[in-house]
Amino acid sequence: EANKPFDLPGVMVQRQLATREDEMRRRIVGSGLNPDHIGYDWKAFREGQLPAAEVTVRNTLLIGTVGRLQDIKVSPKQVQTEIEAIAHANGEDPKELRRAMLDDGRYEALKGHIFDYQVEQWLLDNNEIKGS
Repeated sequence: EANKPFDLPGVMVQRQLATREDEMRRRIVGSGLNPDHIGYDWKAFREGQLPAAEVTVRNTLLIGTVGRLQDIKVSPKQVQTEIEAIAHANGEDPKELRRAMLDDGRYEALKGHIFDYQVEQWLLDNNEIKGS
């Protein structure tokens, strides 16, 4: 059925909420404050972020499913091409950047972004977009 809602794994939604809270805490720390000492209502923050977190999880699951069904893969060469472009743009050595990205998790994140982009391109290329 088109547009039929589906249940989301609670653990994924909670992880997304935790990520959003961590990002907000980093912003507060970046402004020179202690997020635990400013009286911020973190429960209200999480409740307010719940709809957006659910959308993110739903999109992640849908993109992953389409990618698997269409056998979309990201090759090491595609990731390397992106690393080289990033390194060039920032005046860095591509080999050193790749090594650093493998160490801190950015390599897998970049691979995920490339996958998402390929799935989105497949969707755009293979579906008619209708207005409301």
